[in-house]
Amino acid sequence: MRHSRVGAVAALGAALVLFCPGLALAAPGDLDPTFGTGGKVLTDFGGNDFATAVQADGKIIAVGQSDGAGDFDFALARYNTNGSLDTTFGTGGKVTTSFGTGSADLAQGVAVQTDGKIVAAGRSNASGTFDFALARYQGGGAPQPSLTIAKTHTGSFIPGRVGNFTITVGNNGTAPTNGTTVTVHDTLPAGLTAAAITGNGWRCTQSTLTCTRSNVLAAGSSYPPITLRVRVARTATGTVTNTATVTGGGDTTTHTATDPTVIDPDPWHQHDHGWW
Repeated sequence: MRHSRVGAVAALGAALVLFCPGLALAAPGDLDPTFGTGGKVLTDFGGNDFATAVQADGKIIAVGQSDGAGDFDFALARYNTNGSLDTTFGTGGKVTTSFGTGSADLAQGVAVQTDGKIVAAGRSNASGTFDFALARYQGGGAPQPSLTIAKTHTGSFIPGRVGNFTITVGNNGTAPTNGTTVTVHDTLPAGLTAAAITGNGWRCTQSTLTCTRSNVLAAGSSYPPITLRVRVARTATGTVTNTATVTGGGDTTTHTATDPTVIDPDPWHQHDHGWW
């Protein structure tokens, strides 16, 4: 795939026209004079636009087709909230992408992922016939939180004894969590039953193995760990896998951690662990 960036001056062609909603104090449908020139923006791209999307930070993305490079390419432009081209995107706010030499490529839809990346979808005849075509671009959109979850234990578990899991939730995103509830849920495998679940600042319910909190977690930080104490059945054998998930805090993804644990039947290890 050839990916080229458009300069400040594009070939003459059809113009992209964007309209912004009216001002709150103006009549509905009036052009917004704070957007572009009198509420209108023209961008010479040598082609046509077909779809728009708005990022979380208010920037506007328009996609379509450009023939400024001599063939038809995906075309994208990103605008600031006042209608000016966002010069941090592509070259002068514009990007074109070709799927093959001489191919006819047309972007007809656009979406913004939760991580800010931009996905353009359309069609291309680079293979000789028209196919679905998708391209994804670095968006540099509004910073977002991204939760992480890790689950660990120490040593092997012994039938008839207790063992401890540690669950740690962090934020490796580019923004703090938004103050909505963060929920951790644990699922125990057969052979293990919950004896207690606690964590500093967490509100935990043993019957559902759920812990919640809503205080803001800064990017690059972690909450205090959760300790899950379990009883190991006397009949437990082999390797069991415990699973924990975390959701919320402004992160729309469910994150999962697993922790395979060996059940060690060696009775000599009873001297190293207390009975429960």
